[in-house]
Amino acid sequence: MCDHFSKIGYPVPEETNPADHVMFLMQTLDKPVLKDLCMSYAAASDMFDPHMASHMEGGQLPRKLKREQAGWPTQLMALGKREVQTVLRNKGALVARFGSAIGLNLIFALIFYKVGNGNDIQSHFGALVFLAISAMFGAAQPVILTFPAERPRFVREYATGTYGAVPYFWSKLFTELPLGFLVALVVFLVTYWTEALKGNFILHVLIVWLVSVA
Repeated sequence: MCDHFSKIGYPVPEETNPADHVMFLMQTLDKPVLKDLCMSYAAASDMFDPHMASHMEGGQLPRKLKREQAGWPTQLMALGKREVQTVLRNKGALVARFGSAIGLNLIFALIFYKVGNGNDIQSHFGALVFLAISAMFGAAQPVILTFPAERPRFVREYATGTYGAVPYFWSKLFTELPLGFLVALVVFLVTYWTEALKGNFILHVLIVWLVSVA
């Protein structure tokens, strides 16, 4: 492309993207001139023979490049590091994640206040169900909102062979596991004593954490 535009009197300036140069010509030249340029470029493209050009330059036709990727451990480490940095930089999302968990479970704690001291099994069961649901949606909602936003980058990087799909999703999982545990911990810090729940505190947290991961 650069050689062609140099031959017809419109050389690409130094340190200029050829595509930007073409856009500039399209915006500044008259329509008849642009029509002539299109016809000359089409004619030059029809006459171009890559085999002959390679022979004239004394070179060889480029071989088909074999795409190589780093190993899965390397991809996983690089993607995991990027995911952690993304989570730490997006402080607004972190505040929203934990703020919504605290606010929602404060409401549940007031609804089921001291429910554990009574003998109503249905109320006790309902309190635990609401806690599990809030922890599950608190962990799932940020992930659901993240994937559409990151899809263009994933498609672009996956298409160029930067990494595979399996390391990408494993890096996501390893990043979300500690966040899900922290959300479950916050949920029970807010509700365990307020609702007078019985049983081992850590066991409750682990069970709700596993439910949110599932």
